[in-house]
Amino acid sequence: MRGAVGHNTIGRIACDLVVDPKLALLMEVNQPRISFERHGIPAQAEKVEASGFVPLANVPDIVWKKPTTTLGGRAPRDNPTHYANLDEPDANDQTLLDHLNTPTDLTVQAFQDYYDDLGHRKSSERGLLPFRVWQFYDAMVEAAGDRRISEFVCAAGILAHYVSDGSQVLHGSYLFDGDPSRTEQPTGKKFGQGIHEAYERTMINDHIDTLMDEVNAAVGQNPAMPLVRGGQDAGFEVVKLMERTRNRIDPMALVEAYAAAIQGADDAPEEVLWDEFGTTTVEAIVDGCRVLAMLWDSAWQEGNGRAIDDTLLEAVGENELKDLYSNQLFVPSLSLDEISTILRLGLL
Repeated sequence: MRGAVGHNTIGRIACDLVVDPKLALLMEVNQPRISFERHGIPAQAEKVEASGFVPLANVPDIVWKKPTTTLGGRAPRDNPTHYANLDEPDANDQTLLDHLNTPTDLTVQAFQDYYDDLGHRKSSERGLLPFRVWQFYDAMVEAAGDRRISEFVCAAGILAHYVSDGSQVLHGSYLFDGDPSRTEQPTGKKFGQGIHEAYERTMINDHIDTLMDEVNAAVGQNPAMPLVRGGQDAGFEVVKLMERTRNRIDPMALVEAYAAAIQGADDAPEEVLWDEFGTTTVEAIVDGCRVLAMLWDSAWQEGNGRAIDDTLLEAVGENELKDLYSNQLFVPSLSLDEISTILRLGLL
């Protein structure tokens, strides 16, 4: 599994950034369901098994990416929901980011047209991460409105995974695991192949103490982000997160640095990556924590969570949460060409 430590970090820290007092209490008492305690993340995040209870921040990787023959498995349907290649130039040297300037630009049709023009017609090639966030936002609003606390907590915790994906630059790039236009010799691999694992997992894991110290020091320095309303605006917030992350970390520079590092013999590749991209990676994770907390607060307000009786703001049982995320119908994993049928409040 890739990036388990990073996903759990964002899920844990965001619980401390919630503004609404009632929601803050709910997320505080359910923090152990969403992630591990800080000092438990490095030791435990990579060891979780799908057969037991999985902290919600990493359910998509540990449970949903498993084959459908296993309990809760959704592979391969869930895989494209983790990314969206926003930067691959089309025939006019335009990228999808060039066309996503306002929330109303975020439409399924825009993504379909873009991928069609690039010849990406398989579901596995048509990433839909912002729409997955939109879908989860809708689910949280509905759960809060219907006072279904366990469903709100489950959706909110799992949303941490997808927002975390949005703060990882390779989840928004066609350079996801190297440059497909170049080949390394004599291996025949893509140029820089292996960067995804080296950057998102090995580098983060090897520097988790420093990273978490820096994230914790920086994450509360700015006022809370303005709230949004509606799933389309929520999805667009993740588009903006992905764009800000790309502005901090050029994916091609990341690939180039890794390719050079594996050719050298002085330092391990993860050390080279940390030296060059550690600071900006911290900034991206801080950004992801803030966006996630803002989306939780927004959905809670839109669902009138403030009217929920305090007696309902309790820790949800692990078995209840496991039953929810093991259900194929709980925020179902859909392809780009299917998801427009269930998204609400948007112009499709």
